[in-house]
Amino acid sequence: MFVGRVARPVAIVFRTLCENRTRQRRKLHKQMSDWSILQAEAIGLDQKVERDNQVFLVFLVSCFLFLVVCPVVEPFLL
Repeated sequence: MFVGRVARPVAIVFRTLCENRTRQRRKLHKQMSDWSILQAEAIGLDQKVERDNQVFLVFLVSCFLFLVVCPVVEPFLL
């Protein structure tokens, strides 16, 4: 299930934010590949829900992931 796959990276991000800034940057940089995979899965999930239900969702899963991840990692990767 998608929610189960998202829980681990979210927990890792919160754990990483408790470390010093250098370690945070290094660990978040390594986690970006995990988040990109989850983003691709979320887009696929959104497309499937829209196709199956023919309903326009106001707030899509992929948008949620994007809006949650970007503010967290932006200060460390720029």
